[in-house]
Amino acid sequence: MDVGVGAALDPKDTPGLAHFLEHMLFMGTEKYPIANQYDDFVLNNGGYNNAYTNNLSTNFHFSIANESLEEGFDIFSHVFISPLLDRDCIEKEMNAVHSEHERNLQSDDWRFWQLFSSSADEESVYNRFLCGNLHTLSKDGIYHELKGFYDKWYSANIMKLVVYSNKALDELEQLVISKFSRIENKDVEIPAFEDPSSFTQKDLCKLFRVKTVKSLNEVNVAFILKNYKHDESKSIDYIKHVLGHKGKNSLLSYLKAYQLATDI
Repeated sequence: MDVGVGAALDPKDTPGLAHFLEHMLFMGTEKYPIANQYDDFVLNNGGYNNAYTNNLSTNFHFSIANESLEEGFDIFSHVFISPLLDRDCIEKEMNAVHSEHERNLQSDDWRFWQLFSSSADEESVYNRFLCGNLHTLSKDGIYHELKGFYDKWYSANIMKLVVYSNKALDELEQLVISKFSRIENKDVEIPAFEDPSSFTQKDLCKLFRVKTVKSLNEVNVAFILKNYKHDESKSIDYIKHVLGHKGKNSLLSYLKAYQLATDI
């Protein structure tokens, strides 16, 4: 399940709110009020589940034994139909978010990403601290902000669901309709986020030297392009494939020949 709302819509004074909501959604529902019941059911039926929040969306996904799919669907769908957002779980999940942030501090990829996003225009959608921590979330009124974010943005019209199984397509279709059609459609409209641009001329032509956690040497070159989200020709994917190819006569083979790189 991909929900078309993420950290870009966090209040400026509450970074990490969308991510915090991602955590709180699993703290029980009206039909299944026990916190983490969804996690336990998936785990006990040979499955796996996870979720993540980025700037423009929040994604929830799981796998499970086919014979447990229908019940798993029912528990999962109620996360979006009637979550409790239990107040008693706020401190625990806030600490879980903070622990995630602490782990990110030891990740060179996360550190570089945060540095890069922080170099964008301060008012743009890209300049966000999407994880959040105790400093940004531990505040008066956080429950009302959390509930308000869910009530305003979690709507069926900006959700996309993908399901695959060995069950017949007609059976899967009816299963999805029966379990997910109760998610409320609030007809929300997500802002276009086109103004201001994430990177203007004043934000470009910059060189950052980063002290890494691990012992590594890495070069990252970022090209700022227009939004190709609806580019059906997949031109950016084609360029990525050509530059990332690792076979004969590739860019990597050339760099390796001159001992300039080990990977790309």
